[in-house]
Amino acid sequence: MRNLLAFLKRIRILLLFLLLEVLALLMTFNKSTFHNAASYQFFMGISNRVMTVRSNIVSFINLRDENEQLAKENIMLRSRLKSSYIISDLRVFEKNDTLYRQQYEYLTANAIQYTTNYRDNYITLDKGSGQGIEPGMGVFSPGGVVGIVEAASKNYCLVKSILHSEVNISTQIKGKGVTGTSLWDGENYAFGTLTDVPTHIKLKKGDTLITSSFSGIFPAGIPVGYIDSYSTDATRAFYKIKFLIAADFSDLSTVYIVRNLIKDELEDLEKLKEKPEDE
Repeated sequence: MRNLLAFLKRIRILLLFLLLEVLALLMTFNKSTFHNAASYQFFMGISNRVMTVRSNIVSFINLRDENEQLAKENIMLRSRLKSSYIISDLRVFEKNDTLYRQQYEYLTANAIQYTTNYRDNYITLDKGSGQGIEPGMGVFSPGGVVGIVEAASKNYCLVKSILHSEVNISTQIKGKGVTGTSLWDGENYAFGTLTDVPTHIKLKKGDTLITSSFSGIFPAGIPVGYIDSYSTDATRAFYKIKFLIAADFSDLSTVYIVRNLIKDELEDLEKLKEKPEDE
């Protein structure tokens, strides 16, 4: 308290000057219509700017809530798509069986950290094993394929980005009936490479690349990219296709994690083929 009084004593002249200035301004504004109008406009301008900032903040918060709600609605609608189901061909059905059996289910997540400037890039999402996330699940954004879950802690998971040397996606050229393998060459994060497409297929710039039904990780039809250019490889039997990656890695936020409900069953069957016949 003593220090405060000493400080006020040192600046008493400045405080007196400011007080007199305020009084003088008040007297001027009260007696002059021009000054009164000018001061009103000045303070109204400040008030309007403050209210605009407040409105923008509120709108941003509301927009985030709306985006989360839209993401949930997208999951519900995507779960009802035909690509999320498989057709059962059983001749005999129990009472509760249906013709269509769900194959994929979805969960929303947020990208909280990711890279694009390394040879092997990763993404961290805010969902983990506590929310049912497991390694091997596919991840895609509203734009297209993003990557594959590599590991999960209780509340977070680490995703191998499509911008990773070990990530290969079974990819189909939409409307062409041919499947190849998409990968990243480690150069520009906006572009990928599609291989194993035979040269008898007619291509054009802008053709859409989508996940194929052979993926096992993603349902068929999720965008992978769009053909930018193409040439023949050394064998002249296949194309080397450069494509623009569909997912926007310059602004990655809300993503969807997809679970293949019959993946374990299919993998168990595949393992049977690997066993020696004498076992």
